[in-house]
Amino acid sequence: SVTIACSVAKFLLSFSYAPTAEIDGFREFSGLPSDWAVVAPKPEDDFRRPPKGCFTFFVDQIMSGLRFPIQPELQSLSNLFDIPINQFTPNSIRIMVAFIVVTRIVLGNFLPEFFIYCYGYRFSKDAHCLGRRVGVTFLDDLSSNITEWKKKYFFIRPAPGQYPFSNEWITSKTKQRKLKELACFEKKKAEAARKSVAQELGGGSSSVAPSAAVETTAAKKSKVFLPSASVPSKPSDSHSRKRPRYQRDKALAPGSSKRQERKELEAAVDATAPLDGEGAGQPSPVR
Repeated sequence: SVTIACSVAKFLLSFSYAPTAEIDGFREFSGLPSDWAVVAPKPEDDFRRPPKGCFTFFVDQIMSGLRFPIQPELQSLSNLFDIPINQFTPNSIRIMVAFIVVTRIVLGNFLPEFFIYCYGYRFSKDAHCLGRRVGVTFLDDLSSNITEWKKKYFFIRPAPGQYPFSNEWITSKTKQRKLKELACFEKKKAEAARKSVAQELGGGSSSVAPSAAVETTAAKKSKVFLPSASVPSKPSDSHSRKRPRYQRDKALAPGSSKRQERKELEAAVDATAPLDGEGAGQPSPVR
């Protein structure tokens, strides 16, 4: 209702003073359980260092579709990236919520692998972002002009054991992604592509010997050409190739063995030539 919306707006815009009615309106709007406490930040607080037992949330995350308790689909994406859901930017929350709703309607269920195919992860200063992969468009025209959202934050103290995330603010890139799931997904994609190529090249056979695959990969990396088994390689014959002219001239240079052989051959021919009066003026036969 309009009354609830106004109460929520007042509560989200100012945390210094929040009457009980406005807190109740916020609980109804966001689905916050009654045993979860809302803690207003103090001037000296930092959203990256929440009080003990508390978690940082942002106003624009709630306005982008984040609700309590956290949906199982959002939990699965959070576990996949190994990042608490409250540390994503509001626009990333909007992307995830919209993706979940659309895939529920179109596909009937939510597929985290399909989300990873459409969207990639990147790290921004003190926040974690999601963006479309190059050449892939699934959800378009989602607004990304949310600014100064880091200033509007608050803390929530959940009931013990009811919030499945850590309150440690992740800034180190070594903790940003759960590489095991992502590597497994990339491996499956590569395996599917390999089988597709093998079927096209092998006439429908999808089985490729592991040793051949390893050998081919190693050959590509080392720039070595591997001839096909059905086409035997032609043996190299240095005598069957015509040498360049400069090599022939070098072979006939003075003092070379080829020139010496020619001189000996000419001397042998002259020795077998007929004497004067025995066919003088006729060419000498070469034997």
